[in-house]
Amino acid sequence: MELTQEYIKLILDYDPSTGMLTHKTRARSLFSCSRQCKIWNTQNAGNVAGSKKQTGYIAIAIGEGRTTGAHRLIFLFMTGRLPSNEVDHINGIRDDNRWENLRAVTGPENMRNQKMHSTNTTGVCGVSWNTRVNKLKALVTVNRKQIFLGYYDTIFDAAAARISAQNKHGFTARHGIKAVDKVS
Repeated sequence: MELTQEYIKLILDYDPSTGMLTHKTRARSLFSCSRQCKIWNTQNAGNVAGSKKQTGYIAIAIGEGRTTGAHRLIFLFMTGRLPSNEVDHINGIRDDNRWENLRAVTGPENMRNQKMHSTNTTGVCGVSWNTRVNKLKALVTVNRKQIFLGYYDTIFDAAAARISAQNKHGFTARHGIKAVDKVS
């Protein structure tokens, strides 16, 4: 079955201001028998759709054993098409599916809005300690190519080089910031 805006709007309601998808009462024609239809609607109609996965994204079962990211379904719901690449959560909160927080991006654009990696030890994205030269090394990755920014004696100088490169290459203001868990 191909996902269409018509089908998604038939089975789900979406509130753009909260980002919540809820199950609609489903028609008998979507089930193999009346009993299944009644059971499903009794248990699910009106309830919030989906569940939060370990990745932090909300996934929704849409039939035939398929699950899809809520943010992708919302994009289809609102625009009539699935994004050709990725859907970015602008504020970095993976379960914040308010329409104002979602945008279609390419993979490289999405990488320029990612949070700081949990393995980062310096507190500055793209800056690490190089034991061979006993200095801080600054790097930036643009379109899957790593650009060496230099070796530095202080975290301040390395961070300044990294921030300058981020600005030059169109990274978002929240790139490399530690992730937050919830939207207020």
